[in-house]
Amino acid sequence: MRIFSYRNKTRLKEGLIFTAVAALLVFAILIGVFIYLQRFLVYTADGVRLDFSQPSTISPVQSADKSENPPLQNDGVTPEIDIVMENETVTNQKERFSGLYLTTSMLADLDSVTSALSAMETPQAVMVDMKSIFGNFYYQSSIDGTQTASADLTGIAELLSDLKEKGVYLIARIPSFSDSNFALANQSCGLALSSGALWMDENGCYWLNPDDALVVYYLEAIAAELESLGFQEVVFDQFAFPDSENIVYPEEFSQEDALVNCATQLVSNLQDSGIAVSFGSTVPSVASLGYRTYLSASEGSQVASLVQTFSTTLEDPSSQIVFVTTSRDTRFQTYSVLLPLVDSQT
Repeated sequence: MRIFSYRNKTRLKEGLIFTAVAALLVFAILIGVFIYLQRFLVYTADGVRLDFSQPSTISPVQSADKSENPPLQNDGVTPEIDIVMENETVTNQKERFSGLYLTTSMLADLDSVTSALSAMETPQAVMVDMKSIFGNFYYQSSIDGTQTASADLTGIAELLSDLKEKGVYLIARIPSFSDSNFALANQSCGLALSSGALWMDENGCYWLNPDDALVVYYLEAIAAELESLGFQEVVFDQFAFPDSENIVYPEEFSQEDALVNCATQLVSNLQDSGIAVSFGSTVPSVASLGYRTYLSASEGSQVASLVQTFSTTLEDPSSQIVFVTTSRDTRFQTYSVLLPLVDSQT
């Protein structure tokens, strides 16, 4: 009997086809399981772990008590906020000011922060990073599914309380759309590749889509919590789309329109709260919507060109532009400026 008779060849062919189909089914199931488990992956400094406690939605946050901070005006009048500067009471905080900023790296060493503050006069304004680019909060948030940073949250709360008691104007800064935690828990809100996987930047962070309604609500909820912590202004920083050709957008999608729509909703929905809404953005149409525009610059030679970008959209660039810089170049002093509390950390 021939081993490779027609009948044996037919059986062998059918067996190979069955094996291939079975392998494809198993592969498809594995892919499905992997995609499902992605929302439960949590990236930490020690690696990756599964956390099945992460929800797919966020719950509403009650509006903060507005009695302690003056409400924003919606009639074009600049809100008046009393601050203390060199033993003199100054009104209308929208005038030029100088102050300090604290990064998440600085918050990891509160002893150095406290020591630096005690060695200087009380600053006029302090800006504090309250959420990392990965989505970890530097306060105890009540938004479902949020994760806190590995930091002394009690110490940070005491620091904020002390600054507030001294009359310091408190500004909170958060990265607007870089938030791996929220993107993994709500994957439809993230920026995606053609494969459907989430796009990741060079820092290993996933980004949120400004055009998503849940993202807008999420940012509003954060602003409400920051107000309750005593902050008088919130800066939605990195208010932009990532510069990548790998991200897939719908046909005829306008990134600028999406950013403007998101900014408009944030300003409108928070206008009756006690916290001013500002943006860290180089998009003039976005900057024109915020209370102030925060720009990062490392050299004084950048000042003129950056200001020129907003010359037609801002009524008074000298009071509406805040430079966040490590430089003490005098060209920055024509505008509001924030310098690092600890010079070695940016």
